[in-house]
Amino acid sequence: MAGVLSAKGGCGATTVTCHLAAALRRAYVNGVIAGKDGARKVLVADLDVQTPAAHRALRAAPQRRVGDAFENVRRLSAGCWSEFATEAGENLDLLAGFDTGGSARPPLAEPWRIEGLFRFLSRNYGWVLADLGRNLNPAVWAFIQNLDELFIVTAPDVLALYQTRSILHTLTGRGFDKARLHLILNRNQRGPQDFWIESIRKMFEMNVIAALPDDGPALERLSRDRFEIPAASPFGRAITKLATRLMAPADGNTAGNAGRKAH
Repeated sequence: MAGVLSAKGGCGATTVTCHLAAALRRAYVNGVIAGKDGARKVLVADLDVQTPAAHRALRAAPQRRVGDAFENVRRLSAGCWSEFATEAGENLDLLAGFDTGGSARPPLAEPWRIEGLFRFLSRNYGWVLADLGRNLNPAVWAFIQNLDELFIVTAPDVLALYQTRSILHTLTGRGFDKARLHLILNRNQRGPQDFWIESIRKMFEMNVIAALPDDGPALERLSRDRFEIPAASPFGRAITKLATRLMAPADGNTAGNAGRKAH
């Protein structure tokens, strides 16, 4: 299971999560990844307690949400899971975010409920990508304890990189294994692309696992009725390349199989 966290608002964690999940799902459908039954499926879990928006990105209309799943975690089974998950495409499901109703953040689920839900998801999906929203907060801390990997989505601007540094410093200072952390540079600019990537490598002593181009026009042209990857666009090609990299066997130099939890 892997989490996706924005360094700050606007870096695009939800966009990256949903499109990356769709790219992984397409690999299953096309037979690139071996798997059968539930192991072929991909789940987007919207765990953003501030501004949950994965259902809008995926053009889905959920009837139930993650709060319902936490509340009913004792009775979760493959037979009743369709009550809580929303189908967002072939082999692609959504566990929609909390229904905030414009109010304050939802109460944090007890640790045993979080552990129970994550354990259930790891048994029933080949990949689980959790949209964690932006910044570190008590909910994110509770969730990341149950994740195998964490992707931090940053952007080529000073504030985003400052926040990235702060997040990395806090995580490693609290004992989060740096080998489980990966940087994604989103909304990258074509001209100074190599400059930003090299600067980040030197600044954080970490490689950038993917540089996704600033491709607003391609994303804006997408259908409002159904979710799809702009496969022929620079962004679409980059997100597909990232999915392919994640599917590669782990070798210490990539985040291969990052979303897969050993059963």
